[in-house]
Amino acid sequence: MAKKKDHRIKRGIIMSKRKKRGKGIEFDITIKKKVLGEAPQEFHFVLNDGKRLKSIYDLIDSLEDMAQDTFTHHVNEMKNDFASWVEDIFDEKNLSKELKKIHDKLETQRTLLNHMVKELRKIK
Repeated sequence: MAKKKDHRIKRGIIMSKRKKRGKGIEFDITIKKKVLGEAPQEFHFVLNDGKRLKSIYDLIDSLEDMAQDTFTHHVNEMKNDFASWVEDIFDEKNLSKELKKIHDKLETQRTLLNHMVKELRKIK
């Protein structure tokens, strides 16, 4: 049985060695959060107008000047492609749940921005 590929962004710790100082080795540590990162290229969101989105930040920016017909193509009574992408690729189930209730471009952008601000506040 083939192993299922996990296509979501991984949470993790990246450690890179720095110069030795005295007896020990110092490390630079970067913690990556899925919601703040970029999707692998094969999982970028491609809008129906051809524009590629690689992160939730890109989605927020794109909503600013997105044509209403493009938004409606991806978000309507039948589906919310943005909510699906946020859940499937960035593993943000709660954010996805909120987005599924929204069918307005400005409200979608506001919800995404609020979520990102909360995530950034968690980083010290």
